[in-house]
Amino acid sequence: MPLARPPRHSLSRRTGPRHRPSSSRRRIRSPFKATRAAVKSIPERSRFSFPLRPRQAADLAAFACLAEVASEKPGNVTLRRGLPGLSPFDFLHSASALRAGFSSSGARSVGRLVLTTIRRTRRRVSTNTNLGLALILAPLAVASTRARSTSLRKSLRQTLRGLTRHDAEQVYEAIRLAGPGGLGKVKKQDVSQRPDRNLRECMVLARRRDSIAAEYSSGYTLTFGTGAPALKRALDQGFSIRQAIVMAYLKLLSVRPDSLISRKHGSQTARRVSRLAADVLKSGGISTAAGRCRTIALDRTLRSSCLNPGTTADLTAAAVYVTLVSD
Repeated sequence: MPLARPPRHSLSRRTGPRHRPSSSRRRIRSPFKATRAAVKSIPERSRFSFPLRPRQAADLAAFACLAEVASEKPGNVTLRRGLPGLSPFDFLHSASALRAGFSSSGARSVGRLVLTTIRRTRRRVSTNTNLGLALILAPLAVASTRARSTSLRKSLRQTLRGLTRHDAEQVYEAIRLAGPGGLGKVKKQDVSQRPDRNLRECMVLARRRDSIAAEYSSGYTLTFGTGAPALKRALDQGFSIRQAIVMAYLKLLSVRPDSLISRKHGSQTARRVSRLAADVLKSGGISTAAGRCRTIALDRTLRSSCLNPGTTADLTAAAVYVTLVSD
């Protein structure tokens, strides 16, 4: 039986007396409102029929980033709440940088899109905010503009098969520039060295320790098989786009331990977080009162333990992109 449209819900609860905001506080509200308005006015799929023009692909990639950060995902940066060293503004600036990077003339290869995006991001933001987003969205953006293919997924397979050693060199440079935490050292194709294989082969080597690398290796099996279907299902059940994104995020987190958490806190902790997300979904997610209480509890647990499922958020943005492109 289809679920009734759930009530709008926020993980953040305001407590204490209401205070009149200062003038500086009033000034920074407008971009938040503008972002929420843009996400709520989700475009019709017919406007994003495959194949896309390069500017459309850039716009849609930026939209996916904004939609992801505008959704109240437990443990993650949202418009309402940041994390230590990460503010919502950082992600708004980063979405703008990604759109500019993906729109750059001549930046039509995956490696060039990623590197151009990270260079532009570092001019605006002092920390790593969108390396994972650039990595997961760049192949989708390139594949979306290839008119000779009959579908996005088929075009994506061709794009991944066509990745070159130069793509790997540019991505490695972008990774070093972004400076993500918890990478460590590996014996083969370490990011501190110059790669001698193409990007797909490098990602295959990293697939067991990084979910985005696993997507490159598998042809985006998790995005097309889990994330996008979960998002579509939630939208069909009457959820708003931001609520549907939370449901897709929980589904992805429940089936694949977050690789950012795993790198920083260990695989056992990452698996425990996945079990907690599965428990939330068993209670109905945000469609039931019990599920909403468990979602709030999960958010508090993750934030109090400094556990950020950042890779899962990146995979969720990819699911948004795929869902909005109709073949």
